[in-house]
Amino acid sequence: MEKQKGNGIRYLVTLLFMFVLTILLLLVGTALVYYGDLSAETARIIITVIYILVGMSGGFLMGKMMKVRKFVWGILAGIGYFACLLIISLALNQGTVEDVIQLLITFVLVVASSMIGGMIS
Repeated sequence: MEKQKGNGIRYLVTLLFMFVLTILLLLVGTALVYYGDLSAETARIIITVIYILVGMSGGFLMGKMMKVRKFVWGILAGIGYFACLLIISLALNQGTVEDVIQLLITFVLVVASSMIGGMIS
């Protein structure tokens, strides 16, 4: 039971790390878009790159902390991160999803990059 409690804490620490990293990278991305006078399409690309970098970083951290079945823990970190992003997005958009295809693409990118991060840890 004690080991499961420790795993839960590690999982929550990883999700917190992922959200702090997301905020920092979004601030940098926002500055790039604003001061570089970049297009909306470029902003979407920057956001996608941020999701991938955060996923890989979170999966890497999770794999380092768990030491066994690293890719599975990376996948779980990606799923948790995506679930939190989805909840926040639904809350901000009054419970609607505008583009289901983009949502699925984001899910695959986040989970796959988290798995890869776990594998290379």
